[in-house]
Amino acid sequence: MMHPHFSGRRVRADADFGVGETVLRMRIAKLLKFLIWCGLFWCFSACGDEFTPASKVEGLRVLAIRTSLPAMSVTDTTTLDALVYPESGVDYQWSICLASAGSASAFDCISEDLECSLGTQPTVELNLTTLATACLGEGKADEVLQQIADNSGQDAAVVYARLQVSKGDDSIEAVKSIRIQKEPPFNTNPVLVGIKRDGANWGEEPIFTANSKTKFTLLPIADEKSRETYEGADGETAAEEFTYAWYATESNLSQVFTYDDYPSNVLETPKVSDEEQTRESTLWLVVRDGRGGVDWLKRRMVVYAQEIIP
Repeated sequence: MMHPHFSGRRVRADADFGVGETVLRMRIAKLLKFLIWCGLFWCFSACGDEFTPASKVEGLRVLAIRTSLPAMSVTDTTTLDALVYPESGVDYQWSICLASAGSASAFDCISEDLECSLGTQPTVELNLTTLATACLGEGKADEVLQQIADNSGQDAAVVYARLQVSKGDDSIEAVKSIRIQKEPPFNTNPVLVGIKRDGANWGEEPIFTANSKTKFTLLPIADEKSRETYEGADGETAAEEFTYAWYATESNLSQVFTYDDYPSNVLETPKVSDEEQTRESTLWLVVRDGRGGVDWLKRRMVVYAQEIIP
């Protein structure tokens, strides 16, 4: 078991909602987007340039947590990893709560004895049966696992994984929920296959070169075969709706989130001075299916002060 003493910033790295909430959440988010942008416009007008958009990555950040099995049984083994900035020089500490009071954002484990360590590597494996036995002992583990199994009906039980990352004096805590079910179908992750930049495929290699203060229209490309259908709370069959989250160093993005109906985004490269000559910028794209499934990809560019592309 573990009893961490952690006072760093707490963030929700992944928006996980019950199946019945998914479509409603997506639609409400779209309806509220106009009001949000109005508020941001007022803030920029009143506050000047001090506001840093959520899409701009500058300090320690946990952008997403992914589990290879967003839904699983108590005997399955899943792999957890995270999209963390910076990518090196960061300390990791993973743990799992086997019985939560229900608040994912605060990781409310009902007892410290039920929080078990998963390790300190960037990528860890989770098997609830093996972990509970090692953490609690065989008798207590059987009792807890039976309770989880009893709760995993159609609505599924949920366990929470916590990731604490730190670099120097800065630290962040992020939480990921994992659905526990008795029977299939088990949700799987959506799959990102690429990004289009002004209509052309933007691959990982070679590294893209661009002019200073240039705008590009970006379009996420997801594998439609990875878009699953599911039975909602109303008993109706629905298809997953993808939400795209965009993050970048140096460059500016017009939106943090885009959706299936309007998935594109606009990126503007940074202003590079003649003294700097070049500046590197990294873009991350995260897709979520609203049911715990996550995927991401990364693209890099070098921005030049002098015009290199007519």
